[in-house]
Amino acid sequence: MRLYINRAADVNEAIAKGVVEGFDLEKQILSEADEITWELNHTYFPINDFKSFISALEETKKNNSSLYWGYYKLVNKIKD
Repeated sequence: MRLYINRAADVNEAIAKGVVEGFDLEKQILSEADEITWELNHTYFPINDFKSFISALEETKKNNSSLYWGYYKLVNKIKD
């Protein structure tokens, strides 16, 4: 039991990796404006006007703006 307690984080990580591999689960990459907006609203900050935010985000994506890519990296937990 002491061994498990001392290495609980390692055991939990191994179990999680086994589930991901065993069920062939991969991390879903959020790339559409509505997906990113939903994640931002539910994880980072409240968005009152979804439609306007989505439209603005779609425009920034079309223009290849760093704002879009910043939100993209944030919700997908991508580090530079």
